Amino acid sequence: MGWYDTDLHAEIATTSDRSALEVGKNNAADGALITLRKQGAVVGSIGVDNSDNIVIEGNSSHSGLQFATNLIYPHKNGAIVDNTIALGGPSYRFTTLSLSDTVTTAGVLFGSDTAAANTLDDYEEGTATFTFTCGSGTATIDSSNDQGSYVKIGKICHVQARLGISSVSSPSSTFTINGLPYAGAASSIHDGETTGVGTCYIENAGTAISSPFVFKTNGTGTTLLLRNSGTTSTGGSLAGSIDADTKIMFQITYRTNA
Repeated sequence: MGWYDTDLHAEIATTSDRSALEVGKNNAADGALITLRKQGAVVGSIGVDNSDNIVIEGNSSHSGLQFATNLIYPHKNGAIVDNTIALGGPSYRFTTLSLSDTVTTAGVLFGSDTAAANTLDDYEEGTATFTFTCGSGTATIDSSNDQGSYVKIGKICHVQARLGISSVSSPSSTFTINGLPYAGAASSIHDGETTGVGTCYIENAGTAISSPFVFKTNGTGTTLLLRNSGTTSTGGSLAGSIDADTKIMFQITYRTNA
């Protein structure tokens, strides 16, 4: 049954389990089933495309959606469009985009790129807990200053930390920091070596350290080696300069296969 108010507001209702209104056309042609108007001007429509895909869209200058089998297409002016319609805007954003399909959500490709190798498939922020190792003797990390932060974008990982040493016992030879969040990746174009090199600043060293010195990734593991850059040897005999209350600040960017 139906009725309308004195302001010509019409309503249709039913007391059965059937829909209150059915709209259709008895031919095979696609197109609008319901046309929406405001003061005589078309502002949108609900229709069908590709035989049985529902389409909801605005007028010829406004966007819409076409609902296909397991797909939702952007739609405008009676047709599916590509690279035309934005989802949200700078001041009117959606909160969360949740995706699950391992094929269509393998990552993000930019522009017209379709190469799987160029897919941006990971973004992660976190913390890493570190320890120290000396070639001989020990250097014990301060448990209140043993963590750093990292950001991983794709296969590139950037780590920053300020670490403290609480005690030492006759440290000498090489000095290593253990605990990178991801293992380094070797590259065939770099003689099979990893190439992560980071800057380092040391406070309260036991003895003076000749500059410049850096941290470098140690093969494909999760360790960093403190090195004196530019020497004729490996430049690795720096553990003896470490003392209790030494502070080590570093940042490094390196490649990983994770």
